[in-house]
Parts: sequence; C-alpha cells; structure tokens
Amino acid sequence: MRVQWGAAGVLASVALAVLALAACIPGELTLESGDASSQGEGGADVFAEQGTGPDAGQDSPVDVGVFDAPPNCDAAGVSCVPAAPTGWTGPFAFYDGPAATAPPCAGNFPSSILDGHGPLDGSAGPAQCPACGCTAPSTGCPSNPTIQWYSDTMCTLLCTSSPGDASAGCPAVDVACSAVAFSVSGPSPGTCSASTGTPTLPPLPWGSTARACAPPALPQVDCPFGQLCSPVPPQPFGATMCISQAADVGACPQGAYSRRISAFSGASDTRGCTACACGSLQGFTCGAIVINPGNDCFGPWAITQSLPAVCATLGTYSGKPTYSTGGAAGPDAGSCTPSGGAAVGAVTPAPVTICCEP
Repeated sequence: MRVQWGAAGVLASVALAVLALAACIPGELTLESGDASSQGEGGADVFAEQGTGPDAGQDSPVDVGVFDAPPNCDAAGVSCVPAAPTGWTGPFAFYDGPAATAPPCAGNFPSSILDGHGPLDGSAGPAQCPACGCTAPSTGCPSNPTIQWYSDTMCTLLCTSSPGDASAGCPAVDVACSAVAFSVSGPSPGTCSASTGTPTLPPLPWGSTARACAPPALPQVDCPFGQLCSPVPPQPFGATMCISQAADVGACPQGAYSRRISAFSGASDTRGCTACACGSLQGFTCGAIVINPGNDCFGPWAITQSLPAVCATLGTYSGKPTYSTGGAAGPDAGSCTPSGGAAVGAVTPAPVTICCEP
C-alpha cells in the first residue's frame, strides 16, 4: 500500500509540474490544444495588414485615373494582358484602317497615344510652282531731256546745255567751244520686281489612319505577375493590345508584343519652290536724238543716239550742230528675264514603332 501511494504521489507531482510549465508557456499550450483554425485566421490577418500578401491593398478605394476592374479578371469584357516593358508605352488599343471609320479615344480607352497614319500609298508629289514673272520698271522718260555739249571726248569739260525737245524743228546749237561730244540726261534705268503665285503642295497620300488609345492605369487584380487587368478593346480597334516607342527602334521586344505594325506620327514636309528673281534690265530707252554736224538734222552725217546717252562723240563738224528728236524710235521701258520657281524639298515620314500581341 505504501508503494501504491508513493506512485500516486509521483504522478501527482508530475501533473503539477506540467501545469506549471503550461502556465509559463501559453503558446505551446495553444499548439497542443489542436485548434489550428484560429491560428490560420490570425496569421492571414497579420499578412494582409503588412501589405505583403497577394491580395494586399486590393480592397482599398480605387484612385481617380485607375481602371475600375472587377475583382476577377476572367469576367466578361476584361482580360489579363502583359505590362509594357521598360522604355515602352502601353498597353493600349490600336486602330489601323480608313479615316472615315477611325474610332475616337473614349470610354475605357480615353487617352490618345497616337493620332497618325499608316505608310504612304505611293510617292508624295513635288510642289507645283507657278511661273515666275518680272514686272516692267515704272520709271518714265522725261518729255524734255537736256543735252549737254562738251569740248572733250570724256564729257568732263561742259560747254553749254540745250533744251532737249526739238521735235518741231531742227535748231542749231549755239556752242561757245568746239563741241566734240554730248550727253543727254534722262532717268536711270529702273529695276524689275519679281512676281509669283502661291505654290501648291499635293496632299500626302497616307494609306490609312493609325490611332492608339490607352485605358486608365491598369490594376493587377488577380492576374499573374507581370500582367494587368485591362478592358477588351471594342471594335473597330484591333482585338489585341499593343505597345509603342516614339521612334523606329527596329524589332519588337521579346515577349508577348511580337507583331510589328508600320505606323507614322506624321512627316517632315520641306516641299516648296525656289524664290523668283529678275535679271538686269535690257532694252531700256527713252527714244533717240538725231544730231548732225551740219544744218540738216537728217543729212548724211546725222548721228542717231538712243537716250539717255552717257557720253557720245559728235565728230568733226563745221558751224553749229543741229539736233532733233523727231522721227526717232519711241521710249521702251525694257524687260528683265525671270528665274527661279523650281520645285525643291521632299517629304520624310516620321516612323513610330508599334508592337502588338499576335
């Protein structure tokens, strides 16, 4: 009997020790209790609060400018699409077709990324340049030019001057020296002014309209890592999403966006016409004067000199020279030869790189 009581006492002591140990380590007691469901709920709550779980922040209010996606991206009207690689713009909906049916950037795709064109359908024609012309100079001829008589052939030693209008007669010149040359004052030749019309530039023969419209910022929702939940592009946009760069970078990036489409943001158009210009004035005259060393204005020794005359030699004469403006050719304003008006320049399209899903 003592032994039995001794064994019971040992068992009681062990029980007390276990209870004391349980009081000191409550976590271990909980684990031993077998209530795993409460631990799992507690762990999940802490995971979400730390923002490290797969659904962390998904229940937060959607910011302005973010696509209001459904909780699951396998719903109708949405799909998971790859995010744009670094350095690329997108993803966005893309249209390439006739201008008449090009959709606006609206609805789930409100932001305009590109409003451009497909490739040129043929060569852009040169500028159509109107013919250049030259207006006649407005300088008039004097009705009564003055004749200067000189005693040297260089027209530096002036003897006398005579009124120029002698069309009604054949007066003699009362010179006080032996005149050997004369000049006739008159207007200096004028200059011509170039005239031209407005060049016409043929329209660029773009083959189609290229338009890219982006959705608001896309959330991940329940899409795989590296993908975003996007609205499905409506017709007539293409069925798949695209990305772009604002220049020709060659090939598309590796990955889902592997189908390249040729598009252009516009073109540098330097077409035009060379400026019109006018050459020097040719054929200008204010008529002519007839001078004769003798008394007969139209005798065998008469000199017909176009006006204005800078310095003309009179020649040998006896007595007083006579002159007349009658019977001579009338004034001629002359003319200038135009130049210029040639087509120059070219059209250089500005390519962009568009890469779409297959």
